[in-house]
Amino acid sequence: MNAPKFYGGRDEISYYGIRPIIQEFTSWINENVPEDGRLVFAGPSVHAYGRGHTAYLPLLSGREMMGCDYYGFPPGMVEYDYPPRATRNMPGGIHRFMTLHGASHVIAYEQRYIDYFRSEPELFEEDITLTDPAESKNNVYVIFRITGAEGRFYEGSGKVKATFNKINVSFENAPPERVVVRYNWNDRFEAKPPVRLFPFDTGEGAIFIGVEPNGVKDVCIRYRSKF
Repeated sequence: MNAPKFYGGRDEISYYGIRPIIQEFTSWINENVPEDGRLVFAGPSVHAYGRGHTAYLPLLSGREMMGCDYYGFPPGMVEYDYPPRATRNMPGGIHRFMTLHGASHVIAYEQRYIDYFRSEPELFEEDITLTDPAESKNNVYVIFRITGAEGRFYEGSGKVKATFNKINVSFENAPPERVVVRYNWNDRFEAKPPVRLFPFDTGEGAIFIGVEPNGVKDVCIRYRSKF
């Protein structure tokens, strides 16, 4: 949006690298969201957080996040609301969707979500409110701690870290017979033998990655390209 003014030389315009609110937000995430937790963006994000998409926040903070519009997806490509509407009619509703997927915190700027989370204090504990004084609307962000957060492992224990096209699952002691990690299954996932991957149906609307290490202490899961 700024490019025509920059390159056309028609006018001056302010440019921001990382806005102060994003620096404050990133520091808070890094200090408060545990390494095995996840931050959920309730509702659509659009440009509410620092006038930009939220895709870069996981890299800045070192934490995983969940939302419907990290990027500027075309309308109709994604449901511009989160968590998905279908989850609200399932047992446990929004709260169970979040704990099922290993989320530990949720942030909202829309009043409908803030009001809902505040109406369920036994499920969502209000933690902090951040304000962006540079904005006149969508500038108050309330973060809640999700009670009953369950971490990245649905079954078993160990350590898991995801980076670009790589999910590392490691075990400090002897590897168990199998574990299940809270990442959505895809048929193109692969790992080097003798590791075996399999889809694990939770029965709650999510299919996660099952892992049989077969003695391997450091498992690397990758997505097999179609090209």
